[in-house]
Amino acid sequence: MKTPLKTLLFSLLLFPLFCIGQTKTSLDFVAGIDLGYRNLNSTNDDPSSGNMLVIALRNDIEIKNLNLRFGFNINQKITDHIFLKTGLRFATVGYKSKKQDLIFGDQVLAQLINPDTVITFSSMQLFYNYLFFEVPLIGRYEFNQKKFSPFVELGVAPSFYLKSRNKQVLDGETKILEEDGDLYNYSKIHLVGVLSFGASYQLSDGTQLFAQPTFRYHLTRLVKDVPIKENLWNIGLELGLRKRLR
Repeated sequence: MKTPLKTLLFSLLLFPLFCIGQTKTSLDFVAGIDLGYRNLNSTNDDPSSGNMLVIALRNDIEIKNLNLRFGFNINQKITDHIFLKTGLRFATVGYKSKKQDLIFGDQVLAQLINPDTVITFSSMQLFYNYLFFEVPLIGRYEFNQKKFSPFVELGVAPSFYLKSRNKQVLDGETKILEEDGDLYNYSKIHLVGVLSFGASYQLSDGTQLFAQPTFRYHLTRLVKDVPIKENLWNIGLELGLRKRLR
């Protein structure tokens, strides 16, 4: 791992510890479910390149899929209304293909030999899952200090690509398609923009529940050096429990 990357990762992981040493600090435990997909764009606008045809085909057969994430936040109060938060998330981000009917070559051959042969179609579906560690660097504005408090959050979440964990479902049987990390030149660090709106409810002195619809967009392309740029995105709901530390 290169020295600048080591320094960035070390600083991001130590930042929550520095926050804990301050006053007006709280800890969140959070989990969420997202609807994930991607944007595709060609690096070459020349119709003869075939990129636009590939994009059209993928847009026709690939659809959104549900993903999970969970982790914790450290919140630092700056003013009565402004908070900064960081933390750590484990997240799956991805999408899936539509179910496709398949016919195999031996079945086609059998029907050519005997037209009365009954062909049974197989059903296949692919799931594309990408695993990340996410470090949110977010600012939050809380509109009031009451028991029920709406808020808005805006920031970035540097995300560290771990691996792809794709799977194939053929006639109800699931097969995990583990990919070698060198098969594609995946971007190892993603800069992800984050926007969310939500509200917290105070259960007791120092304890809150909160919920927030959240939109994330990967500003970094998934795979480097390919003619089609793929940027992941997801929208979902996070739920959490917040506990004041000091």
